[in-house]
Amino acid sequence: MMSTLLAALGPAWQPRLRHTLSLLAFGALCEGVALAILVPLLSRALGPDPLAALPWLALFMMAAVGCGLLRYRMATAGFLTGARAARTLYRRIGTRVATLAPGWFDAGRVGELDQLTARAVPTAMAMPAHLLQPMLAALLLPLPLSLVIAATDPGLAGVVLVAMPLLLLLYRRGVAGGACADADSAQVNAEAGNRLIEFAQALPLLRACRRTDDGFRQLDEALRTLRDQEWRVQRRTLPLALGFAMAVQGTYAALLLVGLQRVLDGMLAAPVFIALGVLATRLIEPLSALVHHGAALRSGRHALERIVALLQTPGQAGGDAGAPAHGDLELRGVGVHGAGRAILHEIDCCLPPCSLTVLVGPSGAGKSTLLKAVSRFVDIDRGSIRLGGVEVRDLAIDALRRCVTVAFQDGWLLADTLQENLRCACPSASDAQLAAAARAAGVDRFADRLPAGWQTRVGDGGHPLSGGERQRVAMARALLKDAPVYLFDEPLSSLDADNEALLSATLRELATRRTVLVVSHRLDLARVADRILVLEDGRLTQSGTHEALMTQPGHYADSYRRWCRVRDWDLRGTNSQAGNV
Repeated sequence: MMSTLLAALGPAWQPRLRHTLSLLAFGALCEGVALAILVPLLSRALGPDPLAALPWLALFMMAAVGCGLLRYRMATAGFLTGARAARTLYRRIGTRVATLAPGWFDAGRVGELDQLTARAVPTAMAMPAHLLQPMLAALLLPLPLSLVIAATDPGLAGVVLVAMPLLLLLYRRGVAGGACADADSAQVNAEAGNRLIEFAQALPLLRACRRTDDGFRQLDEALRTLRDQEWRVQRRTLPLALGFAMAVQGTYAALLLVGLQRVLDGMLAAPVFIALGVLATRLIEPLSALVHHGAALRSGRHALERIVALLQTPGQAGGDAGAPAHGDLELRGVGVHGAGRAILHEIDCCLPPCSLTVLVGPSGAGKSTLLKAVSRFVDIDRGSIRLGGVEVRDLAIDALRRCVTVAFQDGWLLADTLQENLRCACPSASDAQLAAAARAAGVDRFADRLPAGWQTRVGDGGHPLSGGERQRVAMARALLKDAPVYLFDEPLSSLDADNEALLSATLRELATRRTVLVVSHRLDLARVADRILVLEDGRLTQSGTHEALMTQPGHYADSYRRWCRVRDWDLRGTNSQAGNV
């Protein structure tokens, strides 16, 4: 268990853990020695000459004071070690998560990370703060007490010699059985956490469909599975726990019965028997709590194993190449697999610097995946992607992030002020640069209407902004970064006509000095693009300008004609634009 804790905290923690464990073990042994003084103390105090117990009483009081001070030092050390361990674990988890590929964070990982940060780290913190001291006391305190009991009377020594190996065997079996049960419960708990988060996210939809009373089927099934698993755990561990508890109580009864029989036979003095009875009571007390502490330590060890598994997850590897001198993009034979199927097949294209390229295609064709592959939010399985002539996998991760700006469709915002949501893209940006980016994305049109203006906290996920407002903030944030390559995923999808015209003009102006790749279903932008790429079923089927593609049969021409008919439809049934196409 300590090796797992050390693996989670790092090698630098080895001296501190060794010091804490040594202090806790020394305290447990000292408490056992102090209690052993009760045998001569009580035997003399209850004997014919009570005054003979005074030296032992003084010694016991000094030992009690020393143990009290030592216990305070142990508690302080445990709490400080636990707090520092939690801080170290949070930092190490955050550092590791920051190195993982963004594509690693699928829906199931949200619940897993929530379990780690909300439950696993506090559980690991409780080990040095609350569990190690009573656990070591339960394991080490019986040693000096058993030696004193065994050395005082041969009959009681036989009980100790028989009982201790049996108790150790039962405890080890209980630990092994509990560990298997905890391992079986890990996946079930993670699944229930995932479904709970999914239910919270889907609550507006469930209310709209009047399904809140009926519940959420996936969540119900996950909770039923969790309940059934808990029952299986209880059925597996309860007999072992009861067996160990009965063995502990049986040992206590055997010590008392054998000791009483020795007193009746005249082989053990009554005062000594009373003193040994006190020691036997103090011996059994920590052993009785051993099952509870063992279960808590199993849970802590399992939590640590999950943390170690995350810390051992390989981060996204990058090279050592710096930022390229120009921003042209070249894709050759790019292929991406995911969810057991091929998403992109042999993508070949070249995006020259200072150009606007629009990527169109039906939903599910792989357009967003292509943007993620270019930005290394997911890594490709085949082919190569070159930025400025340099393979993106050879670029240092920081260099790649500086060169490529991505704005996805969800427009996710931080739980902070509107101004800080923009500044997070470029903390060193001046007020003039901030205002220019906001004006180019139309953020200034609604910022002044917010309750606190630019200092309004927009909340987790963008509340209280609308979808179009969140999208404009995400657009302004991307513009503020000022990178050589810009990737936009449906930047116009939630906008009204005025804001769509504004952002379209912004994208066209941006393309005069940067490489811009836009995924869009709005074909007005495609019409003025330098190049259009058509993606169907993960394959690049068409490429060219608007005029060239309109002369070719295929998806783009058909989609554009349908789009024109829908755009120009009116109640009279006229369609002026479509007739000219």
